[in-house]
Amino acid sequence: MARDPRERESATLPFDDFPVAKGGAPKPQAYPVLSIQDSVYFPGQVFPLFAENAQKIAAVRAALAGSGKVVLATEVQPVSEPTTGDDLHPVGVVAEVLNAQEEPEDGGGLRLLLEGLFRVELADYTVDHDALTASATELVEPETIPGDVRLAALARTIRAGFESLAREGVGIPPDAVAAALKTDRPERLPDLVAPWLDAPIPEKLALLKETAHEKRLELLAKLIQREREAVRAAPLEIDLDAPDTTEWEELFQRLEAAAPPTEVAKRAESALQRLARSPGPTPESEGLQHWVETILSIPWNAEAEERVDLPEAEQLLNAAHFGQESVKERLLEFLAVRKLAGNRLRPPLLCFVGAPGVGKTSVALSLAEALGRPCVRVALGGVRDEAEIRGHRRTYVGAMPGRLVAAIRQSGVRNPVIVLDELDKLASDLRGDPASALLEALDPEQNHAFHDHYLDVPLDLSQVLFVATANRTDTILPALRDRLESVPFPSYTEREKLGIAQNHLLPRQRESHALEPTDLELTDETVSSLIAGWTSEAGVRELERKLGALCRKVARKRAEEKPFETPTPETLPEWLGPPPLRPDPLPPPGSLGVALGLAFTERGGETLPVEVALTAGMPGETRLTVTGSAGDVLQESVRTALSFVASNLDALGMPQDSLLGRHVHVHFPSGATPKDGPSAGVAIACALTSALTERPLLPELAMTGEITLRGQVLPIGGLRDKLLAALRVGVKIVLIPEANRAEADALSPEAVGDLEIRLVSNGLSAISAALSAN
Repeated sequence: MARDPRERESATLPFDDFPVAKGGAPKPQAYPVLSIQDSVYFPGQVFPLFAENAQKIAAVRAALAGSGKVVLATEVQPVSEPTTGDDLHPVGVVAEVLNAQEEPEDGGGLRLLLEGLFRVELADYTVDHDALTASATELVEPETIPGDVRLAALARTIRAGFESLAREGVGIPPDAVAAALKTDRPERLPDLVAPWLDAPIPEKLALLKETAHEKRLELLAKLIQREREAVRAAPLEIDLDAPDTTEWEELFQRLEAAAPPTEVAKRAESALQRLARSPGPTPESEGLQHWVETILSIPWNAEAEERVDLPEAEQLLNAAHFGQESVKERLLEFLAVRKLAGNRLRPPLLCFVGAPGVGKTSVALSLAEALGRPCVRVALGGVRDEAEIRGHRRTYVGAMPGRLVAAIRQSGVRNPVIVLDELDKLASDLRGDPASALLEALDPEQNHAFHDHYLDVPLDLSQVLFVATANRTDTILPALRDRLESVPFPSYTEREKLGIAQNHLLPRQRESHALEPTDLELTDETVSSLIAGWTSEAGVRELERKLGALCRKVARKRAEEKPFETPTPETLPEWLGPPPLRPDPLPPPGSLGVALGLAFTERGGETLPVEVALTAGMPGETRLTVTGSAGDVLQESVRTALSFVASNLDALGMPQDSLLGRHVHVHFPSGATPKDGPSAGVAIACALTSALTERPLLPELAMTGEITLRGQVLPIGGLRDKLLAALRVGVKIVLIPEANRAEADALSPEAVGDLEIRLVSNGLSAISAALSAN
């Protein structure tokens, strides 16, 4: 419908939003009527309601076809048949229908969300097309005298008593108290406070009917005083021998068994006592009961017994994950510290960073298995609402705890492993910043008393082991990134992909397609051809999809009892179609103004072709155009490289006016794909020099590195992934910064392959190494 109630700060709303009669004689207006039992609603209140019979459904439909408003009138005595209005209290509340949903499972009723607007007096009931209607006249309130001492004194008493009730833990949410303390209009307090009081229906009706401000405040003060006395005099336990207390007895027993912290137990016990005294189900009591059951479902004391067996953990990691030796080494070091120190040391917050499909989430699950703890995955991709982390305040309709509390409840223990998946995909908008909400949960100085808005009691997260995953870290909130220890997951080599396919992916796909091992056996040569011709990725997800496609085709042939031969490198196109058509990224030999850069993205290493064309421009000036969806950083690299080349024309053997009157066009092919990054300067400078000097670059050459105005080549990141990308496309020579020498020396022969790595320290040496001798 028109509005989402969670857009408001609380379910008790500012009264400036609603019309209030001030003097004069309001004219009666006809409204459809909804009769209600055992409840009284007030202006400013947002609440759910269920229209279960034909008369109420007809009233709602009549409202939706007209002004969207209904009158809520309390039944004097419970009515089982359609009412004619004679058995309804003569004062009610006009409410707007915010939402109405069909509920077929409840016999065709309507589930409503309503918002109280103003009080009315009812008369002249009629029935029109099954809907009860009434003539409603808005109750006239007298003008408020500014600075009325008597009203101010009553308001202070009411606010103090309401605050005291909330502290007693009787289920009054903080937002309701805040609204009562915030309002500067004492006459509005009855409508803000009364919905949260456990008062008899006749006394709430009297409060609804009264128009004199002082009288209303006096009635409200008496109700609060009586409830405070009742709460203080309530016994610690209810009489379990009394009739109809089975449900509350069970909840009290569950509370005793859960043994939450003292503060939590006190508030839950007070809520249970209030529920036990409640005369019947109301929206307030249902919400309170849901809160109590949530409190009871949290494992306050249950712990998984942690066991650390290093040889067994190493065997588990090696059996479940092929490759990623540096990652497994770091996890074994982490487990060794856990074995020696136990819980005495605060564990680091590990963040697994790498391209999609390299095994980040599955390694986190294996870590939990090695520790003997249950593991719960919390998907954070696309989460924009802070309430997803901290929970909704209980004044919201449909409020629930946040994802962290839900994960604790799902695990059944207070010390699970929680995997914060896709941490870098968190977003923020007007509903808050969920990344900031995670700061408290992940900070060991604070998470022993994490505050979830729905629970509204401290929750100890200090025993939880958090593990995050991300494709990149630069998009993570800096304050949150500072708490992370990044564990890089490098891209898989061709040999690692082959091992993963034969040992993990193919057996899993055969099993999921009901095939026997003998139904589909692929040689290493066939799998290698599949990797080279049908996949181009840092991980193995596309490889698994292609293996699944082969399994489906084999399953069909088996089901149809047709003979077939096992796929071979030569017959793969018959099974999967021709290899995907990709333009060869290697520039043709002798090409001018073309260079092949290397980039590191969240998908792993990729090639970045650069093309430069020089044409005639306006006399006396150099004009630059950059195309190909280049980001701001990449465009800055282009301008820097152009300035470097222009300032070193003498060293390049070119006249000083070589660029004057020229139009320099730099293009990055695949223009629909956004590109950015700080390591393309060398490739741009080499392509520009090639076009300017009309000398081609060396064939089968790629390069990476950023260049400064003075020509210094800066170190780069993601070297291993970039080299793997170069190997995939057939590059033979790679230029890398001299500053990356140590990292290059530490690379395994598998990552380097037969690449010839040339180190360059400045732009002129890079250009000299790249240009062909011809």
